[in-house]
Amino acid sequence: MSDCRRNGRAFVAVLLTALAVLLGLVAGTSPAGATPAPATPFGSHVLIFDPSMSQADIQSQLDQIANQQLGNQFGDDRYALLFEPGAEWRYSAAVDVQARLVEKLSGMPFEAYVRRQILDPLRMRDTGWTQPESRYPRLAAAYVSTADGKLERKSEADVRAFNFSDRRLTMGGAGLASTLDDYMRFGRMLLNRGTLDGVRILKPSTVKLMSTDQLDPAISERSWLVGKGNGGFGFDFFVRTGQPKDPAENRGSVGEFFWDGAWSTLFWVDPANDMVVVFLTQKDPFDGTLHHDIRQAVYGADYLGPKGD
Repeated sequence: MSDCRRNGRAFVAVLLTALAVLLGLVAGTSPAGATPAPATPFGSHVLIFDPSMSQADIQSQLDQIANQQLGNQFGDDRYALLFEPGAEWRYSAAVDVQARLVEKLSGMPFEAYVRRQILDPLRMRDTGWTQPESRYPRLAAAYVSTADGKLERKSEADVRAFNFSDRRLTMGGAGLASTLDDYMRFGRMLLNRGTLDGVRILKPSTVKLMSTDQLDPAISERSWLVGKGNGGFGFDFFVRTGQPKDPAENRGSVGEFFWDGAWSTLFWVDPANDMVVVFLTQKDPFDGTLHHDIRQAVYGADYLGPKGD
């Protein structure tokens, strides 16, 4: 079993966008007969995400909330915005809050809803936040890169933390363990505009919306998104809108959409070439050179897109 825990924004966030559409979240409606999930408040806590905070600091605060929770999800507490909506793009814990919205609208625990609406219909049988102990021997080892460039194996406690031990929070933006085959089924569903093996998860128009750049060109503050390539951001995907600008930029085709994970994982969907690529590795911290190399191996060093692009 390859460890996909850190593929949060590549996998879980896309699941969330699908769930938001299925639930009517985009239109601001809830499904008929839905019962709100029980709240698990722990006071009038207000979490302030200061713009200067690192992702690690934000995650630390979220972990503190999770440890205080009596249940498994966010309570009905207030969470301050990083900035005025539409002012800039920032990688954040917003997708974890999205998961709580899914719970409120569906009346179901987030993990159970994801399994019913996406994982089971796509026959992604090995994928989940909660994994049985019998699968642990299949879990790929994970490594951390040291200052001298060597790789050291992560501790068993670190590797077990997300899927093989008790947790307080089922995160919307991370935490799934999966396999290469399961992940590929998810990618093929997106390539096929929402359908796989006769099962429809999303409408073609929804996939098109998700894979279209939604950022206003006036938004110049984009954090490290600009390092992903010549493009913008859809609904939980980076979207390529132009050819690679220089040899240092990762190769790819206009119209491709993708995301990556903290432990250097990557998946992308390339409609122009009718192709899905899933690249699973276990290297921490993030190593973008691996993505440059795998893309160069797939496309070639001088690739700018299909003939005629």
